[in-house]
Amino acid sequence: MHCYQALETAATNIIRRNPAWLNTLPIPKSGAVLSPAEKLIVITRTICNDRPDTIASDLLARQLADIARTDTDAMTLLLAAMSRRLRNRFRTNASDEYHTDGLAFLAILMLDATLERPRVVGRMVNRAHNHVWKAAQREYQRGTVNPVTVDPCAPETLCRWHDQRSNVDDVAEQAVRNADLTNFARQVQQAVADRSVPPSTWINYRNHVLAHELIETGRTSSDRVRAYRAIAVVQPFIDQHLVFHAA
Repeated sequence: MHCYQALETAATNIIRRNPAWLNTLPIPKSGAVLSPAEKLIVITRTICNDRPDTIASDLLARQLADIARTDTDAMTLLLAAMSRRLRNRFRTNASDEYHTDGLAFLAILMLDATLERPRVVGRMVNRAHNHVWKAAQREYQRGTVNPVTVDPCAPETLCRWHDQRSNVDDVAEQAVRNADLTNFARQVQQAVADRSVPPSTWINYRNHVLAHELIETGRTSSDRVRAYRAIAVVQPFIDQHLVFHAA
């Protein structure tokens, strides 16, 4: 693949320039004088060979990732070394764009992800592979998403629209909304008491859906999964009692 060849060439040139941080890396020493290409092979083997002992691979990958936050040459060298593992994970007939997307996401992971856990290279390559594969599956199943642009509205139009709106809600609408919300909560709590809805579902819906709508707070991926599962169970009550209101 052209992207890997270009990456290896850039990494070889970096080693040939011999930046100061290169001599601080825990690279296995060799009695013979190595050419830049041979030194790249040594670095690649050290990073990629994390079985059965992962200490040397993790140490070198973490140090390169730490330097890469301030020096792009270190990231180029790290990607060139990790690209062999990534390339082996992809199917043989994958396009150049597929491989390029995998390298790009791998670079993002090495900059942003937590690298304290062991077997850094294997875990990051697996995550990059899964991300690109899922993205390709979504495009295959749903098609390419067409970008939509919104033309800006003239300021005077916004002012007229704002003046036409009433800042005070209708009293009847408030009463109906409050009655529906009260009835919705009562019906769900009755279902929880009857054990037709698990108590944990109502707790997850209240903590990770309602609370998130009222107070903008960050949610972890596990919180979003619990919220999604809770919504699926509570949805019949929403359709029945909040059909004209946002749940």
